[in-house]
Amino acid sequence: MKRLLFAVLIAIASGGVYAQHCYAPVDTVKLNKAYRALMKADTKANQEAFFNAFPKNWMEYVATYQYIETSRYIWAKENSQYSYIHEQVYKTFRRLNAIPKEAYCRRLIDLCVGGRDSPDGPSALLSLLREKMKEMPDVFFSLLSELKPGYQCYFWSFYWWAMYPDKKESDALLKSYQEKYKGRYPEVVENMTGAYRYFCGNVTFADWSYFDLEIWETK
Repeated sequence: MKRLLFAVLIAIASGGVYAQHCYAPVDTVKLNKAYRALMKADTKANQEAFFNAFPKNWMEYVATYQYIETSRYIWAKENSQYSYIHEQVYKTFRRLNAIPKEAYCRRLIDLCVGGRDSPDGPSALLSLLREKMKEMPDVFFSLLSELKPGYQCYFWSFYWWAMYPDKKESDALLKSYQEKYKGRYPEVVENMTGAYRYFCGNVTFADWSYFDLEIWETK
């Protein structure tokens, strides 16, 4: 199990960010139409329409909300939802209280499996995830126990991803989750703990060049 955990975490840390440019965004016409309708009337039907139009996984999310400058990818820049990140992700998706908790948390897990932190879109999603995890930890841990171990590692690596974490606060949060869930979900806790060790304070933003940073430990 420990070998699997280590292998998965190394794969996450070394994965190329360039592959994000190959992802396909969601139907942004449908997404923006649902968003405008929800802004006019906060009904259950409109919340469900926005939820259904929102990205379903990390690949769709990155392709939908990323920012690309190069002319080679001008089509992506023109169709990017980059300027809507705060309004659609952190403000609107955050307050979908008509969506059942399990469905909402499952979508967040799907969005975050394989994620890597970087400014703007990824950071907005990570902030939302951490907020909702604190609100509904029982739901998250129950759902995570249904994931294959490797995908649990992918999820937790994104959850703990931090360049300069508040170690006192992070250690306390880790300990609280360990104590509360190690009896019910030992495998989830094991993968969570391993990801914490490797990603909380031991990584940079995913879109920063590794060659421009001090990534080697000083002995």
